[in-house]
Amino acid sequence: MKTFKYLVNGLEVEAKYDEEDIDKVYKPLLNYWYDLYKQKQCRIVIFIAGCPGSGKSTFVSFLEYLFNQMDFDCKLQTVGMDGFHYYNEELDKMNLRKEKGSPRTFNVEKLKQKIIQTKKEDCYWPYYSRKLHDPIENQIFVHSEIIIIEGNYLLLKDEPWNQLERLCDESLFYNVNVEELQDRLILRKMKGHLSKEEAIDFYNASDKKNVETVINRSKKADIVLNIAKNRVY
Repeated sequence: MKTFKYLVNGLEVEAKYDEEDIDKVYKPLLNYWYDLYKQKQCRIVIFIAGCPGSGKSTFVSFLEYLFNQMDFDCKLQTVGMDGFHYYNEELDKMNLRKEKGSPRTFNVEKLKQKIIQTKKEDCYWPYYSRKLHDPIENQIFVHSEIIIIEGNYLLLKDEPWNQLERLCDESLFYNVNVEELQDRLILRKMKGHLSKEEAIDFYNASDKKNVETVINRSKKADIVLNIAKNRVY
């Protein structure tokens, strides 16, 4: 295992990746996307979807870090779909605050239009603030040649999410064992100052449903990465 330090959502993280996986999986994947960009001769958009708590944000940030350490004549940039949550004020009006994080609590049309704009030109994306628990507009300047968009529901079969897939040039599903997800999501809530009992209740009431939605309602991606204990298989 090799340890890397880089920023995820503005915070420094320390992540470990097996060097064999880096050489045999991640670097070839990045080379493949670079070749796709050169073939199309225009900005390309990659979707990376997966369950909440699967580690997508850390993973895509590592891909960005790794790509920009390699000898390419272009840049890769990652953005998340969390900035397209409805604002809490809107969720309250729709009586959806308790469902926050579920597919219904995202402004999919706004996300769709932003992806369309991104395919055409450089632009600013919103960012989801973990301090405010609300999106903040125009925080991330998207300008690179290869753009990775990560999020739970990017490949959902259901309306209106199913309108998004045609906008990407390639899709990847980041697949993690469900039992690992449960432990991660409960621990995440406990770090957010919930008791273990409260965290378990929240998982059963919310996170578990969202995990099942992603697993059961997502379209088949172009590429599937199966992750277990920080290893690809």
